[in-house]
Amino acid sequence: MKNKIAILQNKITILQIAILQNKVTASQLIAIFIIPPLVLAFFPALRSLYTNIITIACCTFACIIIIIKEGWKWPDFHLNIEKQMIGPYIGFTVAGLLFLMVAVPLVNWMKGGEFSIQIKKELLKKDFLKYVLIVIICLLQAFSYKTFLFKKLSNFTQEKWTLILLNTGFFTIMHAMFPWGFIGICCFGGLGFAYIYYHYQSLVLMTISHTILNFTAALLGAFQTY
Repeated sequence: MKNKIAILQNKITILQIAILQNKVTASQLIAIFIIPPLVLAFFPALRSLYTNIITIACCTFACIIIIIKEGWKWPDFHLNIEKQMIGPYIGFTVAGLLFLMVAVPLVNWMKGGEFSIQIKKELLKKDFLKYVLIVIICLLQAFSYKTFLFKKLSNFTQEKWTLILLNTGFFTIMHAMFPWGFIGICCFGGLGFAYIYYHYQSLVLMTISHTILNFTAALLGAFQTY
């Protein structure tokens, strides 16, 4: 009888620790991934490419502190590139490019503009630093919103689509500063990113794909908020 009571008490203690850990994780996710982008969304005067990258950098720094504290191992960062991953990422990136070439002109048309693909080549020459910063943002986003966030969300659920949709939600909130039409594009993009990363976890390939798609979106004028 005493052994059964001891086992029950041990299970209750483990459950209490798990609940406490989940509360801590939830608080971390709210502080890192929800509050900062919503502040930028509700205070337009703060919006700029530079405040965005500073915000993401601070969020990434917070993630790194948590990672150090928790003692992540090298495999946890998913820096691997396996042959079977390359094809799906190429296919996803090509599909994403085609999607942007339709979605961005469509949003512009819905806002009263023309439905046409307009490449803003002059921005590449005039604001080269802006595009360097976009690449940096892509790296930080891939690390924070995929490598870190997926591992944290797995503390709450292991169900495939729940993980993917939760990650998509966080990714969409990050883009809350943009007009509604472009938030929709970001939501679909976030769903694609989450789906491909769930099946093929590679931080390197995710960063490359994200950079190509973000760079294309910028050339098409999707980041007019900046």
